[in-house]
Amino acid sequence: MRVSKRKVREERIYGMCNLSVVPVRKKPDDRSEMVTQLLYGELCRLIDKRSKNWLKIECVDDNYVGWLDIKQIYPLTATEFE
Repeated sequence: MRVSKRKVREERIYGMCNLSVVPVRKKPDDRSEMVTQLLYGELCRLIDKRSKNWLKIECVDDNYVGWLDIKQIYPLTATEFE
């Protein structure tokens, strides 16, 4: 499922980590500093989209903000998130 920039802003889409560990980066780049990690099943809010590969997220549990590869998250609707 592709997440458009418009959807991220208007519908406030959420996401769930669908891998065992996903690095959350300071900048939308694989070489950027890792600020935290999401573990399998953790939830986040999708804030923004950069290019076709990067999503800016806010972790639900600890409020960390960072970037992750779009392939490493499963998007959820607000209903699914609740």
